[in-house]
Amino acid sequence: MPSRDSWNLDPAVGRLRKIFTLLEARQAEVLARLAIPSLDPRVRPARELARRLWERAWARANYRGIGLQETQMADLYEYAFILAFKQQGVGPPIPKDWPGADIRDLMEDISG
Repeated sequence: MPSRDSWNLDPAVGRLRKIFTLLEARQAEVLARLAIPSLDPRVRPARELARRLWERAWARANYRGIGLQETQMADLYEYAFILAFKQQGVGPPIPKDWPGADIRDLMEDISG
């Protein structure tokens, strides 16, 4: 008998799956822009730091009552991933108008 994925019935699970799909895509885009292969030894520590920053910023957004949309969650992760590489001395400067004041404020709030 085929098993049915009952998690698909939960809208929160569906939203998280969509968010994580977007995060994976953004991560691949950043690596492509930086010309860094996914197996480069710098990627793992960058991913770990980005995840920690992303989780803290998401928690801060919830604390402030800011409901982030899926694309904003992806923007937040992409920014965290780029910052993680910047700490390793990799990557170009981040434009001042990207990723938007709300995302930048969250990240600055948790990191400084």
